[in-house]
Parts: sequence; structure tokens; C-alpha cells
Amino acid sequence: MLIKVFISGVLLFALLACSSLNNVDTPLASAILHDQAYPGFEQVKVETQTQVFALDTVLKNYLDQHILPFPTQKQRMQALAEQLFSPSQVNLLYETQANTVASDTFRQRTANCLSMSILAYVMAEYADLQVTFQDVHIPEFWNVHDDVSFVNGHINLELSAADLAENGESMHRESMIIDFNDVYASNRFSKTQLDMPTVMAMFYNNKGADALLKKDFTQAYAYFRQSVLVAPAYASGWSNLGVLYRLTDHLEWAERAYEAGLQVDPKNRSIWDNQVVLLEMTGRETEANVIRRRIESQRQSNPYYHYYLGQQAYENGDWHQAIRHYKKARKLNHYAHQFYFGLAKAFYELGDIQATRHNLQLAKRYARDRQLTQRYLSKLDVIN
Repeated sequence: MLIKVFISGVLLFALLACSSLNNVDTPLASAILHDQAYPGFEQVKVETQTQVFALDTVLKNYLDQHILPFPTQKQRMQALAEQLFSPSQVNLLYETQANTVASDTFRQRTANCLSMSILAYVMAEYADLQVTFQDVHIPEFWNVHDDVSFVNGHINLELSAADLAENGESMHRESMIIDFNDVYASNRFSKTQLDMPTVMAMFYNNKGADALLKKDFTQAYAYFRQSVLVAPAYASGWSNLGVLYRLTDHLEWAERAYEAGLQVDPKNRSIWDNQVVLLEMTGRETEANVIRRRIESQRQSNPYYHYYLGQQAYENGDWHQAIRHYKKARKLNHYAHQFYFGLAKAFYELGDIQATRHNLQLAKRYARDRQLTQRYLSKLDVIN
């Protein structure tokens, strides 16, 4: 049985945040929390906002040397963007589970979209730039780890700069998007500005998801608890808290958590997915089937849904069914490298080396970072 968990910062995404339609107030949030069931949660060292966004000496010295010498805001903005991704400078590399505070992200040189955005935010503020977090409304996208299905979202950062004319008035303002993925940085997807409590809730949500994967339910509770307290209107926090409750056999609590999430975002399909599982577990199959048919119908135009079905078929050893789903995904989106890689894997299992090689070459063509390109090149070398 797959468990739906929502995390931010995975290109694959993750996001991310939902639109706040209503508010779940903090007293209600407290009523849905059950501290007594997770003894020791208060011993978990949950990072504060100050710790997450701290500018340590190493990072400060780097900025003083490489960013601050530029005299204008526009020059500093350009330098910051170049420094983050230049192979000879910071050279951030993408890592799905790099849910780190700004100073650790800088030292380790790995980040997902959330930790990258947090680091860039800290750097931009120190460089006296205007900076805004953005939730990028990408299609639903799934990853599966150890029978846990992660629904990914995406966050990026908008920088803006304007220098003063001699009369003291602001000149033309320029802006720039900081993102691992130039497709997400484009205007192809709508975006919503995020406030700091929601960004912190996303950080806690990701940390909780990491703990959930490790089956450290006490730590997961500490982080999901903080997520819903700091931003009760962030629906995914409620969804993940509900998943935790379900995994620890508190089904009634799980249902209350899902209901709180749906109060915030009635269209959140990840929460409806989790609700379906809960309904089936409690013998309400008819109600579950009605919801399932509705959300499956809504997902038919999403290529990543068909990719997800292909991944499930592949894991079950049904190579032909996997190919059918991957081809459906490819038909809806010709430019996603993972669709071609899925096809390559399935054709390889069927012994079709020519089709495997062809799809690996296409996966390499559409890969958007050096790590993926090298990965596909290595696999091509093996079969050539």
C-alpha cells in the first residue's frame, strides 16, 4: 500500500504550497494534536526560523569577498545568480533530500529547491536586494521511496534590484528568478508569493517526511506538529500529520487531520488520496470509490500521473503496461527526461536494446543538469 506524503523542494517538487481558501486557527490546530501519543517529541531539536536563516561567519566572509564589492544592486543580483551555480564558485548540486539550513547548504554545496531558495534568500538579503519566495504551481508529480509515495511541489525565489539616479529616485527595476530548473523559472507556470510562516512550514514538512521515511515517528510528529502550528493554512502539513497518525494506528485522528487540510484546500488531491485509503481501511468502500473516480478523472491530462502509473507497473514487473503508461506521459509532454528513461528501463527488461538506447539518448538530450546527463551517458556506455 502506497502512502501519499507531500514534500517541497523536489523537482520531480515538489511543492508545493496550496492556496489558502480558509483558515484553520491555532486553537483548532492544537485540538487536533496529540502530544501524549508521541512521548519525547519535545526532545527533538526542531530548528527555529533564526537558525534556518542564520548567516554564519563562513557564508558572510564569502559574500563580503564575492558579492558585496559590486557597487550596484543589479550587479550584485547578477553576481549572486552566477555564484550559486558556477562550477568554479558555490556550484550548488541538486539533491532531493537536502533539507538543510542555509549555512549547511552553503558548506555541503547540495540543495533541493527549498534549501536552495533559503540559502539564496539569506545571500540576497545580505546583499541588500529585494527578495520574494514563490510557490510554483507545477503539475502533481510523484516519487516512491520504500512504499511511500511523495507528491512533489516546487518553490523558487524572485530577486529584484533598482539603483538610484543622481536625484535619489529609483531607476528602472529589474528582476530575476533563482531556480534549479529554467522551465519552472519561466512564465509557463503560475506562481504565488509565499510568506515566511508558510516557508517555515514547508521546511518542517520536509524534515518530517525525512523522519517518516526512517520510521522515526516521534521526530516526524515533532516536525509536522510545528508545521501546522506555524502555518495552519498550509494544507500539506495537515495531510502529512494525518499520514503519521494512520501509520501509528490512530485512524480517527488521521481523519480529523485530513478534514482540517481539506478545510484549507478542498481541491487538494493528495489529501483526497489519503482520505480514500482511510475510507477503505474503515470499511467505507463505496465512498472511497466515488472519490477515487473523481480524482482519477481530474488527473487524466497530467503526464506525471501516467508516469507515476508507469512506475508502479514497472515495480510490479509488468513491462508492457509500464511502456503504455510512459508513452501516454510522453504524448502529453515530449520534454520530460524521466519519461524516456522509464521507457528505456522497460524496453531493457524486454530485451529491446535498440529501443533502450534510443530512449536513453532522448533522456540525455532533455536532462537539465550535469548529474542527470552524466547518469544517462554512463548507462549508454554500458549498453553500447
